[in-house]
Amino acid sequence: MRRAVVVNADDLGLSRDINEGIFAGLELGAISDVSILIHAPYAFEAVGRLREIGLKSVAVGLHINLD
Repeated sequence: MRRAVVVNADDLGLSRDINEGIFAGLELGAISDVSILIHAPYAFEAVGRLREIGLKSVAVGLHINLD
């Protein structure tokens, strides 16, 4: 399936609520790829869930915070 529009969900891992919203959007097909904020408190939880749904089904990028 070829997509005409890419919808990226940024800041995956920032909070549990953000993770829930992003994964709901992925399940509905409204989000095509995600960016994980790797220093965020819920990043490891998000990675675990991405592994559960299969990394081949979603494009994943890294959002690096240099602070």
